[in-house]
Amino acid sequence: MRAFNQRERLLGVVTVTAVLLGLCWQTVVAPQWSRYARLRSDLLELRLTLTRMQANLRLKDHIEARYDALKGLIHHSGTPSQEMSRFARLLTEIYRPLDLDIQAIRPLPDKDEGFYHQFALHVEMSGPIDQVAAFMAAVATAPEPVRIEQVELLCQERPDLMTASVIVTKVVTTHQMAVQRDGEAPAVEQKLPGT
Repeated sequence: MRAFNQRERLLGVVTVTAVLLGLCWQTVVAPQWSRYARLRSDLLELRLTLTRMQANLRLKDHIEARYDALKGLIHHSGTPSQEMSRFARLLTEIYRPLDLDIQAIRPLPDKDEGFYHQFALHVEMSGPIDQVAAFMAAVATAPEPVRIEQVELLCQERPDLMTASVIVTKVVTTHQMAVQRDGEAPAVEQKLPGT
């Protein structure tokens, strides 16, 4: 048997070392690296989920605070006809101090949206432009959940006089809404004295 020279021994050691390193890479390092990459990806995904959940919790707290602030406003204490009557009284309180000529206030069909009920009134008025604007501002800042849904404005012969047709809505919850009594008259168009 012949002895290996220095160069052949070195080549053998390098070859065995390369084979052992390759086996080590395949059996130990590559699986661990793959596992590390997978865990890192999972960690990033979990951090993203956590960030979303924290944002949802902040949003939930904000929504609950808004709900608590509004739930005292969105309530009712009677039948749909009684609620419509209260709504008309609220609008009367809004326009009474203003210099407006109200031609008519007509109820529109109410909408039952499941957990809330929406009432609507069509108000026809005329008066100075600043008074019509004051009415709209008063509705926008009313202490109850009312809002203007639609506005039609017409100028008359005088440039400072305007005719307005406004649809105003109010929302009340229905989970406590009393059932309308049999025989109760539905709300009818309200004509104001002097029109």
